Amino acid sequence: MRPTRYGDAPKRFAVIGTHNAGKTTICHGVTARLRAQGLDATYSPEPSRTSRFLASGIRNITSQLDLFVRTIANELEAGRQAAIVICDRSILEVLAYSAQMTGADGQEARLAKAMVAFAEEYVQSYDVLFRVGWRFPMADSSDPIRIGDAGFQEAIDTSTDAFASRFGCAVVPLQSPETAVMDIEREILRRLAADTAPSESSGAELM
Repeated sequence: MRPTRYGDAPKRFAVIGTHNAGKTTICHGVTARLRAQGLDATYSPEPSRTSRFLASGIRNITSQLDLFVRTIANELEAGRQAAIVICDRSILEVLAYSAQMTGADGQEARLAKAMVAFAEEYVQSYDVLFRVGWRFPMADSSDPIRIGDAGFQEAIDTSTDAFASRFGCAVVPLQSPETAVMDIEREILRRLAADTAPSESSGAELM
């Protein structure tokens, strides 16, 4: 039986935090370890690496709206393929980046507010957000996708945390990049076991 939460909906876990923190490597590691145990798991990639906007140096609300939509599309498609989805980032980071680029008024601000309103409902589909507690220095400052400024990275983390708190998301902090994969695997397995364990009331009914 596929482990589910809402009927046939998949379990969705996301690794969140600013760029250049090793999230992609962690996600692949977690997915591989779950599969090795026979679990129906798959990986949902974050779309920034394939963004034509970012590759061209375009960073505005349009580029973020594109990432917002494609992040959701990737996660939904992954959920059609497997019962457990490991997400590289969440839509909260898109909101965090958008907040750094949006003015106080005008169409861009209205689009940003619309994304926030949608996200407040959509984030409830994540079972847990695993928050990386570190970031690595950018080795290549010419990378067109990533902004190498440490202050900008910190601002993204702060904004992501603020949105997670505002929406009441379940967040599990990760303490070390060396143990992150095993820590996430352990927590996912614990939650899956808790979800599939018979409740006391159901056990009493069977007696």
